[in-house]
Amino acid sequence: MFKNRPGNASLAAVVSLLAACGGSATPASPSSPAAASPAAPAKPSAAASQAAQAKPSGAAQASAAPGNWDEIVAAAKKEGQVTVATTASAPKGIFDGFKSKYGIEVNVIGQTAGTLIPKIKTERSAGQYLEDVSINSTNTTISAFKPIDGLDPLPPALILPDVTDDKSWIGGFAEGWADTGKNLDYSTQRLAEPIIHVNRNVIPESQLSHIGQLWDPAFKGKIVMGDTRVPTTATPMLAAWIQVFGEDKVRTFLQTQQPVISNQPRQIAEWLVRGQYPIAFGVGVTDMTLFASQGLDMSYVKPLAPDDPGGVVADDGTGSVALFNRAPHPNAAKVLINWFMGPEGQTAASKLTGYNSRRSDVKPADPSTVIDPNKKYPRVQTEDSFPVFQKAMQISKELLK
Repeated sequence: MFKNRPGNASLAAVVSLLAACGGSATPASPSSPAAASPAAPAKPSAAASQAAQAKPSGAAQASAAPGNWDEIVAAAKKEGQVTVATTASAPKGIFDGFKSKYGIEVNVIGQTAGTLIPKIKTERSAGQYLEDVSINSTNTTISAFKPIDGLDPLPPALILPDVTDDKSWIGGFAEGWADTGKNLDYSTQRLAEPIIHVNRNVIPESQLSHIGQLWDPAFKGKIVMGDTRVPTTATPMLAAWIQVFGEDKVRTFLQTQQPVISNQPRQIAEWLVRGQYPIAFGVGVTDMTLFASQGLDMSYVKPLAPDDPGGVVADDGTGSVALFNRAPHPNAAKVLINWFMGPEGQTAASKLTGYNSRRSDVKPADPSTVIDPNKKYPRVQTEDSFPVFQKAMQISKELLK
């Protein structure tokens, strides 16, 4: 799944480099004090306000967009900043191109779903509206932000014609909507993601080569899994297992194998690489991509039987875009969304996270995980399939302590 790097770093060298790089179980806190308490937005001009509210459509949008866009950008620069709520594993440099191009500061609130969701719910219940844009997993948006009526329709914010052009997206633009109303939650990523990864320095293929072997008592105590009691990378994978194997078999896996649970994606990746837990369920693509980019030899970390039933899930990654209502920086939010969904933003996101973009003009981060149109994959990151996602969390809360 991950790009192999040249050289044969020993396991000790890997551990040393991980320590030198400061890899820890705790995600970095927001880099700017403004992330916790953004400054009040500057009041845009009347012309900018009218431009922000304009909703041209069809052929009129192509001709009207440039003028409106210039006015929105001008108003966004007056606001001076935009606040993005995203995942704990989001690379800090993902918005560098945006800041360089527009001179607008990006306050990144990067937290796990287990802390981000209650944070935003608490703020909003107290009448505080501090975030502008959500870039998360689709299930975080659908399970947390939609039920509290925390979102504005996204289409009015999609100003640039290239962003909504069918030619720009694999499968067409409309295929990216994850919510039933097709207006709140847009997925920019898609990949065929292996569910299990194995450290082959510790467990050779002769001992573990098929998904069905994971129920073998011999592997009890050797498995680490993301916290599926809340929306994480591992949760849709467990939901996919429910689709493929049925609830009873999933219950048996959790009860008998008793996987070690972590809500820290970086920790899961470190444990896998070091061999402390040589089998990882739902390892974070972003964290493994970071390790590979630091020169670590990842050749011994392999996906387990991606062609087996339950070996792969169609993953929408963490590039789901949504617009918070009552956004404190509404114009800057629109500019950032259009940039992120355009070729510049998607190229940066794909390169730094390791997730393949759905944009047709962006090179896949990992060709081995490109969706095969001739294959059928379990997919649970849509609102229609959300009940099975909820079932995965329900079972996990019941069985995982």
